Amino acid sequence: MDFAFKSDKEILAELGRRFKEARINSSFTQQELAKHTGVSRTTITRLEGGLGISLTHFIALIRAVDHINDLSKIINVRQFIDPEKEFKKQQAQSKRVRH
Repeated sequence: MDFAFKSDKEILAELGRRFKEARINSSFTQQELAKHTGVSRTTITRLEGGLGISLTHFIALIRAVDHINDLSKIINVRQFIDPEKEFKKQQAQSKRVRH
């Protein structure tokens, strides 16, 4: 599905539909998932119904249905850059370039 031209409401509905499918494939009922994650059944119903929930709850729920690694498909997480190492690297490069 191309989300570029979808409204927020349509995207939430699609996320809810996909989450419900993942939950069912993971053999969780809403009640079991709520107990397992500490996220209320009402929140799970909201997500599956295409309504907004907190990002914290969303992460807990997708982790429980074993889809947490799917986040890497939508979030390009860069390696942590150590500012001190980066500074030393730049200093070393500038020392090499003499005019």
